[in-house]
Amino acid sequence: MGIKERQDLHVLAGSIIFLGGIIGGIFGWGGTKGWSAEKPIVWPDQDRFWPKPNATNCSNFDPLYEAPVRHVEKDCYSRWYYWQLPQDQADAVSRVVVWVLYALHQIGHWVLIWFAQQHKIEILENKEEVYVSKLRWYNWALVGVTWLFHILHLVQTHTTYDATAKDVVIQASQGSVIMMLVFILLIEYRDRGLVFGWPNQWSDDAVAKKLRLTPEPIEYVRKYHGYAFSWAVIFTFWYHPMENTYGHVLGFCHTFLVMIQGSLIYQKIHLNKYFRFLLETWVLFHGFAVAVMVAKGEWWDEMAPFMFGIGFGTLVFVTQLYSLPFWRGLNPYFRLIPGVLWILAVVIGITASSLPNSYILTMFQIPLGQIGCAVIAWFICWLLMKCLTPRQRFSNIVFAISTLSIYCIFIAVSALFQYYAQSIEVPFIAMTYILVFLYMIGAIFAFFLAPVPENLLTDSSKVSPGAPLQHKLSTD
Repeated sequence: MGIKERQDLHVLAGSIIFLGGIIGGIFGWGGTKGWSAEKPIVWPDQDRFWPKPNATNCSNFDPLYEAPVRHVEKDCYSRWYYWQLPQDQADAVSRVVVWVLYALHQIGHWVLIWFAQQHKIEILENKEEVYVSKLRWYNWALVGVTWLFHILHLVQTHTTYDATAKDVVIQASQGSVIMMLVFILLIEYRDRGLVFGWPNQWSDDAVAKKLRLTPEPIEYVRKYHGYAFSWAVIFTFWYHPMENTYGHVLGFCHTFLVMIQGSLIYQKIHLNKYFRFLLETWVLFHGFAVAVMVAKGEWWDEMAPFMFGIGFGTLVFVTQLYSLPFWRGLNPYFRLIPGVLWILAVVIGITASSLPNSYILTMFQIPLGQIGCAVIAWFICWLLMKCLTPRQRFSNIVFAISTLSIYCIFIAVSALFQYYAQSIEVPFIAMTYILVFLYMIGAIFAFFLAPVPENLLTDSSKVSPGAPLQHKLSTD
């Protein structure tokens, strides 16, 4: 089938053009109002925002700017989200409007994903092709919802302004995205393993056979990741106002493209490894850009930009790069070349510069954290498979209520950490990973409340809905 017949590609191209329009609206509308707030450390747009807390001494509290999170003694600078209305300007309307829009966006997206997965059951029963290039009705609806709420968010930013950052801790949006990246590592594990494309499903060495994670638990993530990814990007999307800074725009580009990827569920482009690689690695550019933007001084004098730039760069060259199909045709030892060259470049670059040699360690923090979380997520899935008596299908009402309740708990905990910030003194990174583990465990538990993935059903369990499940994995 040629490109002219690929409706999924046309919609993706049209969506990218639409995204360009949204970016133009963000910069254009903000520019007409004189908005310019890219460097919080210098307190830009003082008529719109409170200053960041003291960058070097959290105990130096200014009573003119009263908010719970500004009283913390650790990481006060990092924990205060700059782009929000002063407390005396925020009101019930500005806070309720954004939460209502978020809820409508989130529930609408989830409902359409559910319809798509119900339709897949019919497709399999009819032995039809699941992944096609012509959009089905729910694909059009999902794309329409994505476009609509981007327009609404832009309008909302320029009317009531505040996003949900006023009410939930800043690590909440970061933690949700990390959860998504961890689940991606599991989804891609079958074809690329965890390091240098090893151990993948074709690895036949003795060590790989002993260490390879069994694939059955990952099937729950592969089947139901859409609900978790939808929450991660929509929750993050509404956490930020559409402010005209390069950091915000790079983030909105990422969330938009992931939403479109989800909107093209059961379309051939959804399986495209190059597009998926772009979505997975976008955080490298966005994370580095934001770290530079919010730096307390010259960015090269701080560790955070290097941690995000070098850390996510290492993850790209050690793990993510090997999902690209061309590696399968090469000798496995060639996979070592990009990673080794990257590590050498980092080590030589840092040691030859005036940077502290300790910055070399930034190579390992993010990759070890992500890969470690992926292994733990797999173990949680494995444990639930061992401990629970699986059934073919739970009631759709039970699944819906349980899933909604779990994600509401996520938001409630994030809000409690915000409102009781002074009483819960936890370092920034530690708080981030506390939320990552909460999100991972809750999302995985929600997966197990859903129907068992088709690839794990035997013929007998398909016939008898209440029968205990005997797991099997298809080669699909």
